[in-house]
Amino acid sequence: MSNAADWSGVKQQRGLWAVIDEAVTHASGHRPSMLQDVLARRLTEIGVLNGGIVQRGREAGIPVPLNQAVTALVNGLEQSWAP
Repeated sequence: MSNAADWSGVKQQRGLWAVIDEAVTHASGHRPSMLQDVLARRLTEIGVLNGGIVQRGREAGIPVPLNQAVTALVNGLEQSWAP
């Protein structure tokens, strides 16, 4: 892989593996906001994030089974917190 990778028209000055290595090294202790919401039993933004992909996929006739599954699982988890 060259130093300047081209990912969907976005020029990167470093290769993919350098970017992944940096992310793993510097962000390994980071807790994403959705994880923080789940741990605090708050509603997440799953409907906007993955649910949005599911909706766009339906509109375009493109199957997105992994996003459908993630959305359904997180929605089910949220529903399990209801009193």
